[in-house]
Amino acid sequence: FYKRRSEQERFISLLPAENPISFMGAEFECESFYSAVKGLENIPEGGERCFACYRLRLEKTAALAKEKGFDYFTTTLSISPHKNAEMLNSIGGELGEKYGVSYLFSDFKKKNGYKRSTELSQLYGIYRQNYCGCVFSMREAERRANEKNEHNNCGYGDSPIIETPRLYMRKMNGGDYDSLCAMLKDKETMYAYEHGFSDEEVREWLEKQLDRYEKNGFGLWAVILKENGDMIGQCGITMQESPLGQLPEIGYIFRRDMWHKGYAAEAAGACKKYAFEVMGFDKIYSIIRENNLPSVKVAQRNGMVPVGTFTKHYYGMDMPHIIYSAERI
Repeated sequence: FYKRRSEQERFISLLPAENPISFMGAEFECESFYSAVKGLENIPEGGERCFACYRLRLEKTAALAKEKGFDYFTTTLSISPHKNAEMLNSIGGELGEKYGVSYLFSDFKKKNGYKRSTELSQLYGIYRQNYCGCVFSMREAERRANEKNEHNNCGYGDSPIIETPRLYMRKMNGGDYDSLCAMLKDKETMYAYEHGFSDEEVREWLEKQLDRYEKNGFGLWAVILKENGDMIGQCGITMQESPLGQLPEIGYIFRRDMWHKGYAAEAAGACKKYAFEVMGFDKIYSIIRENNLPSVKVAQRNGMVPVGTFTKHYYGMDMPHIIYSAERI
Protein backbone atom coordinates (compact mmCIF):
# COMPACT_ATOMS: atom_id res chain seq x y z
CA PHE A 1 0.00 0.00 0.00
CA TYR A 2 2.66 2.50 1.04
CA LYS A 3 4.92 1.61 -1.87
CA ARG A 4 2.16 2.20 -4.41
CA ARG A 5 1.04 5.40 -2.70
CA SER A 6 4.58 6.83 -2.76
CA GLU A 7 4.91 5.84 -6.43
CA GLN A 8 1.68 7.70 -7.21
CA GLU A 9 2.99 10.84 -5.54
CA ARG A 10 6.31 10.55 -7.35
CA PHE A 11 4.62 10.05 -10.72
CA ILE A 12 2.40 13.11 -10.21
CA SER A 13 5.48 15.20 -9.44
CA LEU A 14 7.15 14.05 -12.67
CA LEU A 15 4.20 14.07 -15.04
CA PRO A 16 3.96 17.16 -17.26
CA ALA A 17 0.34 18.31 -16.90
CA GLU A 18 -1.52 21.29 -18.31
CA ASN A 19 -3.35 21.74 -15.01
CA PRO A 20 -1.88 21.10 -11.54
CA ILE A 21 -2.61 17.71 -9.99
CA SER A 22 -2.79 17.28 -6.22
CA PHE A 23 -2.65 14.02 -4.29
CA MET A 24 -5.08 13.18 -1.51
CA GLY A 25 -3.94 10.05 0.26
CA ALA A 26 -6.18 7.69 2.22
CA GLU A 27 -5.21 5.71 5.29
CA PHE A 28 -4.42 2.01 5.27
CA GLU A 29 -7.69 0.57 6.59
CA CYS A 30 -7.26 -3.16 6.21
CA GLU A 31 -9.97 -4.02 8.74
CA SER A 32 -12.60 -2.29 6.61
CA PHE A 33 -11.52 -4.40 3.65
CA TYR A 34 -11.57 -7.66 5.61
CA SER A 35 -15.05 -6.85 6.87
CA ALA A 36 -16.29 -6.06 3.34
CA VAL A 37 -15.00 -9.32 1.86
CA LYS A 38 -15.77 -11.65 4.76
CA GLY A 39 -16.88 -15.00 3.37
CA LEU A 40 -15.42 -14.20 -0.07
CA GLU A 41 -11.77 -14.84 0.75
CA ASN A 42 -11.45 -17.88 -1.52
CA ILE A 43 -13.27 -16.42 -4.53
CA PRO A 44 -10.81 -16.10 -7.47
CA GLU A 45 -9.68 -12.65 -8.54
CA GLY A 46 -12.24 -11.01 -10.81
CA GLY A 47 -15.25 -12.32 -8.86
CA GLU A 48 -17.48 -11.23 -6.00
CA ARG A 49 -14.58 -10.39 -3.68
CA CYS A 50 -13.29 -7.85 -6.19
CA PHE A 51 -16.77 -6.40 -6.63
CA ALA A 52 -17.01 -5.81 -2.86
CA CYS A 53 -13.61 -4.11 -3.01
CA TYR A 54 -14.75 -1.92 -5.91
CA ARG A 55 -17.70 -0.75 -3.85
CA LEU A 56 -15.57 -0.06 -0.76
CA ARG A 57 -13.06 2.05 -2.69
CA LEU A 58 -15.62 3.90 -4.79
CA GLU A 59 -17.86 4.71 -1.83
CA LYS A 60 -14.90 6.32 0.00
CA THR A 61 -14.14 8.30 -3.16
CA ALA A 62 -17.75 9.39 -3.72
CA ALA A 63 -18.06 10.55 -0.10
CA LEU A 64 -14.85 12.58 -0.39
CA ALA A 65 -15.99 14.07 -3.72
CA LYS A 66 -19.23 15.23 -2.07
CA GLU A 67 -17.36 16.62 0.95
CA LYS A 68 -14.93 18.60 -1.24
CA GLY A 69 -17.55 19.75 -3.74
CA PHE A 70 -15.98 18.00 -6.74
CA ASP A 71 -17.84 17.80 -10.05
CA TYR A 72 -16.93 14.16 -10.79
CA PHE A 73 -15.34 11.08 -9.32
CA THR A 74 -14.07 7.93 -11.07
CA THR A 75 -11.55 5.08 -10.85
CA THR A 76 -8.58 4.05 -12.98
CA LEU A 77 -9.10 0.36 -12.20
CA SER A 78 -10.65 -0.20 -15.64
CA ILE A 79 -7.18 0.22 -17.19
CA SER A 80 -6.52 -3.41 -16.27
CA PRO A 81 -7.61 -6.25 -18.60
CA HIS A 82 -8.44 -8.17 -15.40
CA LYS A 83 -10.92 -5.62 -14.06
CA ASN A 84 -14.61 -5.67 -14.95
CA ALA A 85 -15.35 -2.20 -16.35
CA GLU A 86 -19.08 -2.91 -16.62
CA MET A 87 -19.29 -3.73 -12.90
CA LEU A 88 -17.10 -0.75 -11.96
CA ASN A 89 -19.35 1.60 -13.91
CA SER A 90 -22.51 0.05 -12.48
CA ILE A 91 -21.30 0.52 -8.89
CA GLY A 92 -19.93 4.00 -9.65
CA GLY A 93 -23.20 5.13 -11.21
CA GLU A 94 -25.18 3.82 -8.25
CA LEU A 95 -22.93 5.64 -5.75
CA GLY A 96 -23.01 8.80 -7.83
CA GLU A 97 -26.79 8.91 -7.42
CA LYS A 98 -26.49 8.12 -3.70
CA TYR A 99 -24.02 10.95 -2.99
CA GLY A 100 -25.24 13.43 -5.60
CA VAL A 101 -21.91 13.60 -7.44
CA SER A 102 -21.54 12.67 -11.12
CA TYR A 103 -19.57 9.49 -11.80
CA LEU A 104 -17.29 9.51 -14.86
CA PHE A 105 -18.13 6.31 -16.72
CA SER A 106 -15.03 4.83 -18.36
CA ASP A 107 -13.17 1.83 -19.68
CA PHE A 108 -9.61 3.11 -19.74
CA LYS A 109 -8.18 -0.07 -21.26
CA LYS A 110 -9.81 0.90 -24.57
CA LYS A 111 -8.05 3.04 -27.17
CA ASN A 112 -4.78 1.25 -26.32
CA GLY A 113 -5.04 2.42 -22.71
CA TYR A 114 -3.47 -0.68 -21.20
CA LYS A 115 -0.62 -0.54 -23.72
CA ARG A 116 -0.06 3.13 -22.88
CA SER A 117 0.02 2.34 -19.16
CA THR A 118 2.84 -0.17 -19.66
CA GLU A 119 4.74 2.36 -21.80
CA LEU A 120 4.44 5.05 -19.12
CA SER A 121 5.53 2.59 -16.45
CA GLN A 122 8.68 1.86 -18.40
CA LEU A 123 9.29 5.53 -19.20
CA TYR A 124 9.03 6.69 -15.57
CA GLY A 125 10.32 3.51 -13.93
CA ILE A 126 7.05 3.01 -12.06
CA TYR A 127 6.74 0.12 -9.64
CA ARG A 128 4.44 -2.63 -10.91
CA GLN A 129 3.38 -5.84 -9.22
CA ASN A 130 1.91 -9.09 -10.46
CA TYR A 131 -1.18 -8.98 -8.23
CA CYS A 132 -3.94 -6.46 -7.64
CA GLY A 133 -3.26 -5.36 -4.09
CA CYS A 134 -4.94 -7.45 -1.40
CA VAL A 135 -3.41 -10.35 0.48
CA PHE A 136 -5.72 -12.80 -1.29
CA SER A 137 -4.64 -11.73 -4.78
CA MET A 138 -1.02 -11.83 -3.57
CA ARG A 139 -1.51 -15.46 -2.49
CA GLU A 140 -3.00 -16.24 -5.90
CA ALA A 141 0.08 -14.70 -7.55
CA GLU A 142 2.36 -16.74 -5.32
CA ARG A 143 0.41 -19.89 -6.21
CA ARG A 144 0.77 -19.10 -9.92
CA ALA A 145 4.50 -18.57 -9.46
CA ASN A 146 4.79 -21.93 -7.69
CA GLU A 147 2.80 -23.56 -10.47
CA LYS A 148 5.15 -22.01 -13.01
CA ASN A 149 8.10 -23.61 -11.23
CA GLU A 150 6.30 -26.96 -11.23
CA HIS A 151 5.45 -26.47 -14.92
CA ASN A 152 9.13 -26.07 -15.69
CA ASN A 153 9.79 -29.44 -14.08
CA CYS A 154 6.85 -31.61 -14.99
CA GLY A 155 4.05 -29.52 -16.52
CA TYR A 156 0.28 -29.62 -16.36
CA GLY A 157 -2.55 -27.67 -17.93
CA ASP A 158 -3.68 -24.14 -17.11
CA SER A 159 -7.30 -23.10 -17.46
CA PRO A 160 -8.41 -21.89 -20.92
CA ILE A 161 -7.88 -18.23 -21.79
CA ILE A 162 -9.75 -18.34 -25.12
CA GLU A 163 -12.12 -20.97 -26.50
CA THR A 164 -13.43 -21.59 -30.02
CA PRO A 165 -15.71 -24.36 -31.32
CA ARG A 166 -12.76 -26.74 -31.89
CA LEU A 167 -9.91 -25.28 -29.85
CA TYR A 168 -8.90 -23.65 -26.62
CA MET A 169 -5.81 -21.64 -25.72
CA ARG A 170 -3.91 -21.71 -22.45
CA LYS A 171 -0.55 -20.61 -21.14
CA MET A 172 2.36 -22.82 -22.10
CA ASN A 173 4.34 -24.62 -19.44
CA GLY A 174 7.39 -26.84 -19.09
CA GLY A 175 5.34 -29.91 -19.97
CA ASP A 176 4.81 -28.51 -23.48
CA TYR A 177 8.48 -28.84 -24.46
CA ASP A 178 8.02 -31.98 -26.57
CA SER A 179 5.00 -30.51 -28.36
CA LEU A 180 6.99 -27.36 -29.11
CA CYS A 181 9.83 -29.48 -30.50
CA ALA A 182 7.39 -31.12 -32.92
CA MET A 183 6.73 -27.66 -34.38
CA LEU A 184 9.88 -25.62 -33.91
CA LYS A 185 12.43 -28.30 -34.85
CA ASP A 186 10.64 -29.08 -38.11
CA LYS A 187 12.36 -27.18 -40.92
CA GLU A 188 9.27 -27.14 -43.16
CA THR A 189 7.10 -25.72 -40.40
CA MET A 190 9.75 -23.08 -39.69
CA TYR A 191 10.56 -22.20 -43.29
CA ALA A 192 9.90 -18.51 -42.63
CA TYR A 193 12.74 -18.70 -40.07
CA GLU A 194 15.00 -20.50 -42.57
CA HIS A 195 15.85 -23.34 -40.18
CA GLY A 196 14.47 -25.82 -37.70
CA PHE A 197 15.28 -24.89 -34.12
CA SER A 198 17.84 -26.63 -31.95
CA ASP A 199 16.96 -27.98 -28.50
CA GLU A 200 18.43 -24.85 -26.93
CA GLU A 201 16.43 -22.56 -29.21
CA VAL A 202 13.22 -24.39 -28.29
CA ARG A 203 13.99 -23.94 -24.58
CA GLU A 204 14.71 -20.25 -25.13
CA TRP A 205 11.43 -19.89 -27.04
CA LEU A 206 9.49 -21.45 -24.17
CA GLU A 207 11.24 -19.30 -21.57
CA LYS A 208 10.46 -16.21 -23.62
CA GLN A 209 6.73 -16.99 -23.52
CA LEU A 210 6.83 -17.61 -19.75
CA ASP A 211 8.63 -14.28 -19.30
CA ARG A 212 5.98 -12.55 -21.43
CA TYR A 213 3.22 -13.96 -19.23
CA GLU A 214 4.96 -12.52 -16.15
CA LYS A 215 5.81 -9.14 -17.70
CA ASN A 216 2.76 -8.42 -19.89
CA GLY A 217 0.15 -10.93 -18.79
CA PHE A 218 -0.06 -12.38 -22.30
CA GLY A 219 2.08 -13.94 -25.04
CA LEU A 220 1.88 -16.89 -27.40
CA TRP A 221 -0.45 -19.50 -25.92
CA ALA A 222 -0.66 -23.24 -26.45
CA VAL A 223 -3.48 -24.17 -28.86
CA ILE A 224 -5.23 -27.35 -27.72
CA LEU A 225 -7.49 -29.47 -29.90
CA LYS A 226 -10.62 -30.14 -27.84
CA GLU A 227 -11.38 -33.53 -29.32
CA ASN A 228 -8.21 -35.16 -27.97
CA GLY A 229 -6.38 -32.62 -25.78
CA ASP A 230 -3.34 -32.45 -28.09
CA MET A 231 -1.28 -29.26 -28.34
CA ILE A 232 -1.35 -28.64 -32.10
CA GLY A 233 0.03 -25.12 -32.30
CA GLN A 234 0.71 -21.74 -30.78
CA CYS A 235 -1.28 -18.56 -31.17
CA GLY A 236 -1.49 -15.39 -29.14
CA ILE A 237 -0.59 -11.73 -28.77
CA THR A 238 2.91 -10.37 -28.29
CA MET A 239 4.40 -6.88 -28.36
CA GLN A 240 6.72 -6.48 -31.36
CA GLU A 241 9.05 -3.69 -32.44
CA SER A 242 8.47 -2.19 -35.90
CA PRO A 243 8.98 1.07 -37.81
CA LEU A 244 5.45 1.98 -36.66
CA GLY A 245 6.51 1.58 -33.02
CA GLN A 246 5.79 -1.22 -30.59
CA LEU A 247 2.75 -3.11 -31.86
CA PRO A 248 0.43 -5.77 -30.41
CA GLU A 249 0.79 -8.66 -32.85
CA ILE A 250 -1.23 -11.82 -33.41
CA GLY A 251 1.21 -14.61 -34.16
CA TYR A 252 0.62 -18.28 -34.96
CA ILE A 253 2.59 -21.45 -35.65
CA PHE A 254 0.91 -24.83 -36.14
CA ARG A 255 2.21 -28.37 -36.38
CA ARG A 256 2.59 -29.32 -40.03
CA ASP A 257 0.08 -32.19 -39.93
CA MET A 258 -2.52 -29.66 -38.70
CA TRP A 259 -2.19 -27.37 -41.71
CA HIS A 260 -5.08 -26.76 -44.16
CA LYS A 261 -7.76 -27.49 -41.57
CA GLY A 262 -8.64 -23.88 -40.70
CA TYR A 263 -7.18 -24.04 -37.20
CA ALA A 264 -4.85 -21.05 -37.63
CA ALA A 265 -7.66 -18.80 -38.91
CA GLU A 266 -9.97 -19.98 -36.11
CA ALA A 267 -7.39 -19.26 -33.40
CA ALA A 268 -6.22 -15.95 -34.90
CA GLY A 269 -9.80 -14.71 -35.23
CA ALA A 270 -10.47 -15.50 -31.58
CA CYS A 271 -7.27 -13.67 -30.57
CA LYS A 272 -8.36 -10.59 -32.53
CA LYS A 273 -11.69 -10.56 -30.68
CA TYR A 274 -9.87 -11.01 -27.35
CA ALA A 275 -7.46 -8.16 -28.18
CA PHE A 276 -10.34 -5.77 -28.88
CA GLU A 277 -12.93 -6.83 -26.31
CA VAL A 278 -10.78 -7.90 -23.35
CA MET A 279 -7.43 -6.16 -23.75
CA GLY A 280 -8.90 -2.94 -25.13
CA PHE A 281 -6.62 -2.47 -28.14
CA ASP A 282 -7.99 -0.29 -30.94
CA LYS A 283 -5.71 -1.86 -33.55
CA ILE A 284 -4.12 -5.28 -33.83
CA TYR A 285 -1.38 -6.39 -36.19
CA SER A 286 0.31 -9.38 -37.80
CA ILE A 287 3.89 -8.98 -39.06
CA ILE A 288 4.54 -11.58 -41.77
CA ARG A 289 7.50 -12.43 -43.97
CA GLU A 290 6.43 -11.59 -47.52
CA ASN A 291 7.01 -15.14 -48.84
CA ASN A 292 4.92 -16.72 -46.06
CA LEU A 293 1.76 -16.96 -48.17
CA PRO A 294 -0.25 -19.25 -45.83
CA SER A 295 0.20 -16.77 -42.96
CA VAL A 296 -0.73 -13.91 -45.30
CA LYS A 297 -3.98 -15.72 -46.14
CA VAL A 298 -4.75 -16.18 -42.44
CA ALA A 299 -4.22 -12.44 -41.83
CA GLN A 300 -6.49 -11.59 -44.75
CA ARG A 301 -9.18 -13.95 -43.48
CA ASN A 302 -8.81 -12.17 -40.15
CA GLY A 303 -9.85 -8.90 -41.80
CA MET A 304 -6.36 -7.44 -41.94
CA VAL A 305 -4.91 -5.22 -44.63
CA PRO A 306 -1.25 -4.24 -45.30
CA VAL A 307 -0.20 -0.95 -43.72
CA GLY A 308 3.58 -1.02 -44.06
CA THR A 309 6.73 -2.96 -44.91
CA PHE A 310 10.20 -3.28 -43.44
CA THR A 311 13.15 -5.66 -43.48
CA LYS A 312 14.18 -7.83 -40.55
CA HIS A 313 17.77 -9.03 -40.24
CA TYR A 314 17.71 -12.58 -38.91
CA TYR A 315 19.81 -15.70 -39.25
CA GLY A 316 22.32 -13.78 -41.36
CA MET A 317 19.68 -12.77 -43.89
CA ASP A 318 17.57 -9.78 -44.92
CA MET A 319 13.93 -10.81 -44.65
CA PRO A 320 11.29 -8.39 -46.06
CA HIS A 321 8.14 -8.32 -43.91
CA ILE A 322 4.65 -6.89 -44.40
CA ILE A 323 2.72 -5.30 -41.53
CA TYR A 324 -0.97 -6.23 -41.60
CA SER A 325 -3.51 -4.50 -39.39
CA ALA A 326 -7.18 -4.54 -38.40
CA GLU A 327 -9.06 -1.87 -36.44
CA ARG A 328 -11.77 -2.17 -33.86
CA ILE A 329 -15.15 -1.58 -35.49
